Amino acid sequence: TINMDGAGIYLICATYFLAAIQGIRPGFSQMILIGLLGTVSSMGAAPIPSAGLVFLATILSATNIPLNGTFGLVVAVDWKLDRAC
Repeated sequence: TINMDGAGIYLICATYFLAAIQGIRPGFSQMILIGLLGTVSSMGAAPIPSAGLVFLATILSATNIPLNGTFGLVVAVDWKLDRAC
């Protein structure tokens, strides 16, 4: 559905954004893993408010991207994005 598509795109883009802001450039295999995890995670994230943050933290952990203060940038806009879209 459209909600699952949006959640999948959000998870993939947010993961890449957090990696880029920390100066990390994911390789090809890491991008494939991010895409697969984002797609699979979106199936469970769409109907649950703020579940995307949990799945985003899981994807960051699985791809060895540090979960630090930059995660707060995503948290700051997630509430509005999650309820408005």
